[in-house]
Order: sequence, then structure tokens, then C-alpha cells
Amino acid sequence: MDSIILQIKYGYAGITNPMTFINGDKGKIENLLCPEYYKNEVNAYSAEIRLNPSVSEKYALERLYMLWKQEALYNYSLKYYKY
Repeated sequence: MDSIILQIKYGYAGITNPMTFINGDKGKIENLLCPEYYKNEVNAYSAEIRLNPSVSEKYALERLYMLWKQEALYNYSLKYYKY
């Protein structure tokens, strides 16, 4: 997914470099949730992307970014979340 984000030409809020958008997001995790939460988010974004393909380019890019972010948090949570 990371490579998809980097290959897309960003038009989100006038940003043309995806790393500018990503780096502008929170750089640290303040509250790590359980892996099940992030897996649910990944499933929800994946389903929305699959079932609603006809959206604006801006929203399509935002969804791809959020999917990538939730997948990254899911993997991090699998490794570091303490029950």
C-alpha cells in the first residue's frame, strides 16, 4: 500500500508531494489501540473503496492514505499493544 500512496499524484489540498501530507499528520502515537480496532478500520476502508469507486479524486486519495495509515497502525499494534 505504501508504494501506491507514493505513486499517486497528490492533488489533496494543493499538495503535490505525498510525503508533505503524511509528515503533516501526527508524528507520534499518543494512544495505541488494540489490533482489532485497526483491523476493523482497514476492513471498513477497503470495503468503502471497493463498493464506492465513484468519488472525487481528492476523496479517493484521502481514503487511500487512511487505509495505508490504518494498516501501518495495525501492524504496529500487533507488535506493541499490551492487553
